[in-house]
Amino acid sequence: MKFNIKSVTTVAAVFMVAMMLFAAPAAAAEHPAATTPDSDWSDDGATIEAEFNASADAYSIIEFETDTTLATEEVELNVTKNNATHAELDDLHSAFETIEEDDADGNDVHQFNVSHDMLETIPGDAGEEVTISVAIAHTYEDPDDETESVTDENEFEVTLEFADDHATVYLGDDSLDDLVDVETIEQQSAFDRAQFWNDPEEIDIASLDTDVGIVGSETTINVFADDGAVAGAFSETIDDQEAGDILLTQTSLVDDEIVFVFYGEPDEDLVDVDEDTFVVYDSTADSFAVYLGSEDFDAEDTEVSVYSGSHNALYDGDLTEAADITDAFEGLTFSDLRTEFGILDTIITLRVFPLTTLTAGTLALGIVVTRRRGMGA
Repeated sequence: MKFNIKSVTTVAAVFMVAMMLFAAPAAAAEHPAATTPDSDWSDDGATIEAEFNASADAYSIIEFETDTTLATEEVELNVTKNNATHAELDDLHSAFETIEEDDADGNDVHQFNVSHDMLETIPGDAGEEVTISVAIAHTYEDPDDETESVTDENEFEVTLEFADDHATVYLGDDSLDDLVDVETIEQQSAFDRAQFWNDPEEIDIASLDTDVGIVGSETTINVFADDGAVAGAFSETIDDQEAGDILLTQTSLVDDEIVFVFYGEPDEDLVDVDEDTFVVYDSTADSFAVYLGSEDFDAEDTEVSVYSGSHNALYDGDLTEAADITDAFEGLTFSDLRTEFGILDTIITLRVFPLTTLTAGTLALGIVVTRRRGMGA
């Protein structure tokens, strides 16, 4: 569907845009040909028929025309939600292409090929309709004054239907203050507490608390930290971890029970990826994913409360007790626990002793908590 965009200046500029969603393998071509669209995206708000789950195997073709006689300086595409930018491309990006010059109507035809994984940070609940804003801006030399530039812009809304397996929390938009606290706390081990002359260590932490709509264990919840203070608080907890290592202090509670948090990928010797609930932290993307196990969630579960903090669960008595930690990590060795909590806290607080076993892993710092809620909770 094509539509004319009125120029915001007195210049008679032709600027037409059409946007379509295609479901096709991303590897087929860098700029796949537009053949049979699943649905059209129009400037008056159209719903995508295909379920949106930020897949790299789905893409949108955004086609638009500019007057050939105008000296184009730049073309930009922006996708926003809650005043946060989730995709920002220009005519230098590999997703941009001029597919025809000076057509029968005297226009140049261009397109942006946007893979849906570029839109992975857009927030929304599983099964929810999410409205986003799409803007195309065309900047060109003013025909009446070559020292000046003119920008024509069209902005419209598009509705994404989130798939049942896809939910996203984004930390970086206008809702950040409602979701996250950043503060300085005092942290002190049992060893330091035993020496009254040692002052507690002050550390900056970030904690998230929000509800997320789910469709039972089918849903994976992805949390992206785009705010510098929040992302930094989590990334500073990582030190020489390898894929599959346990992040003991990025502890997860699901339905008030602590579960494993892994660095990069789960250790399948410790969890059943289909039945168990666990969290995977990705420091390269400042994000973590909460995988809901079939043993803990079913189709009747429609909402989960998610809490995450970049600090040690042992130092937050309001959140967990020592017994919660030892019960959750049954199988970890004294050496594993000592690495994070120290000798005295491991023995005195957690009550785990040398040569005893509470599954080995390398450890780090942080906390994620989720509490399950059903319909009507």
